[in-house]
Amino acid sequence: MNREEAKEWIKKTCGKGWLNLVDRVFDNLPGNSSVTQTYQKYAALKFDVDPYNEEFENYLEKIEEQSLNICEKCGSKGHRYIVNNWEHTRCEEHSENGIYIE
Repeated sequence: MNREEAKEWIKKTCGKGWLNLVDRVFDNLPGNSSVTQTYQKYAALKFDVDPYNEEFENYLEKIEEQSLNICEKCGSKGHRYIVNNWEHTRCEEHSENGIYIE
């Protein structure tokens, strides 16, 4: 999966709010590694990378933590909400009256 495919998938499934995080991952991707999948799970932005690289996996964990504070729809400050029985990171405007998770 290349950068544009990853960004298009996240934009389609989550919104535009995390696109800068996708760029940061691709900007720091080790030369011998490739992104095999990018997705949202438990309100966080996640990446699968091959081959496994412990140092880069630690970096990806920091990206995931950052995504939990950024609205996936617009990029504003976000919080975790349950929306339509799924966990999302959203700002109040995009929370769709979801249930706030502390």
